[in-house]
Amino acid sequence: MRFVILFAALLSLNGCGTIPEQANSSISPCATHPDTEFCYDVTSSRFSGLTEPFIPYDFPHDTILISFDKSAHAKFELPYCDLEVNPSACRLSAEGRVLIDFSAAAKHLSPRFRESFAETLLEQPKNMFVASMRSANLQSPFSYSVVGETCQQKYEEGAGNDSVLQRCTLSAIDQLAQAVANQLATKRYTHVVVFSTGWNTRPSASPQFYSEALESMQKVASDEDEYFEPLLIGLTWPSGWRIPVLSLLNKARDADELGHIWVNYLINQALPRAVRSQGASRYPRAKLSVFGHSLGGRIMATAAVSGGYVSWLDREQRGRPDHVVLLQPAFSGSRMYLDPALRGSQLSHAGYYQDLAPSPGTVVSTSSKDDLAVKIPIFADRGNAYFSTDAAWDFVCGVGGMVQTGERTFWAERFLCEKGSLPEEGVGEERGLILLSLDDTISEHNDVRNKRVFRALWPVLSTSR
Repeated sequence: MRFVILFAALLSLNGCGTIPEQANSSISPCATHPDTEFCYDVTSSRFSGLTEPFIPYDFPHDTILISFDKSAHAKFELPYCDLEVNPSACRLSAEGRVLIDFSAAAKHLSPRFRESFAETLLEQPKNMFVASMRSANLQSPFSYSVVGETCQQKYEEGAGNDSVLQRCTLSAIDQLAQAVANQLATKRYTHVVVFSTGWNTRPSASPQFYSEALESMQKVASDEDEYFEPLLIGLTWPSGWRIPVLSLLNKARDADELGHIWVNYLINQALPRAVRSQGASRYPRAKLSVFGHSLGGRIMATAAVSGGYVSWLDREQRGRPDHVVLLQPAFSGSRMYLDPALRGSQLSHAGYYQDLAPSPGTVVSTSSKDDLAVKIPIFADRGNAYFSTDAAWDFVCGVGGMVQTGERTFWAERFLCEKGSLPEEGVGEERGLILLSLDDTISEHNDVRNKRVFRALWPVLSTSR
């Protein structure tokens, strides 16, 4: 029976946010030089970000779409990195300066988590990079391709695996931040919305997913007689694989990697820098609003908490999103708490997110009893249930739960438990993490784009409260 439930859950998760395919008549940017090893490698992924984001799509909102991919050329070359005994070797350098510093993780993470951290980032055969970006509806169009002249030239000049794609990705995200800053100076935006879809979502399906979510927000804002003008930063990533069970495990690790590194830099440094630059403009500051669905929620939760132990030297001090919304996130509840009484305390990821609040501002995580996809049996006991299940909500917020008993003071002081909707008066800074039960609103795993979901979330999203 348990295997039947697991199979049904995987079917429900499969194609999270899947939408009928759009026609793809575009030509890959690598068509001009397809025979180079570089071009072959960076376009070989089944869900390659280089080929699919160029599909014709009529974006209803101002949008920048970021497409991530995996490549052996993006491998983090840190052969002597050991967070236990040699953390100083965990700094990625290029051209004589440090780009990314992982060494601070040694001070923040438990031994088990340090081991998992190293496995996630340093022991994979391929790592993530920004493959391409494209904009829609911006006053000054913006685009980027890893096979463009700058990055391609660096590779052909003999840099090889010497951090080329890491350097190109950092540069690409900085270019994105500047494009966002320029756009914020030309138009009144209420929100810069960063959104990621989850497991097995084709890049060609993600734009419509985002558009439907923003349309629901627009309807709620209209009902509330509020002005709502978002600038969407939508993410696509190679989130699918051929074998469902192995795919889920593999892509969960990819989600953590994206969160640790590039999305961390995006939401904790690059975009806060862009939003701060708006201060001198004639418009009110836009809210930096971060959303993730399913494994996209895992990406965003990991990114929100990673700012404290993954750093970019010679960069401005990090900022933070105004709020992070995790829509039916796909991660075990054991990541939220360390407790000797829980079997989860023996897992390498136990306590992974214990510093999630209040560092990234307000965090809201939804749950629903009707979401079959996250009720995977291997996390069946309450302490290890997926954080978006009713079991996890009961464990934290129910009778005798963590908040009610007050025995685990860390969460008793930081959790706010709500059912149905958030308080109309809004949420104070003193409550950093909100677990919101939407049993009567979310009917299945992908039912997170409807107006009722954003009606429940509006007290956090509103710019008038």
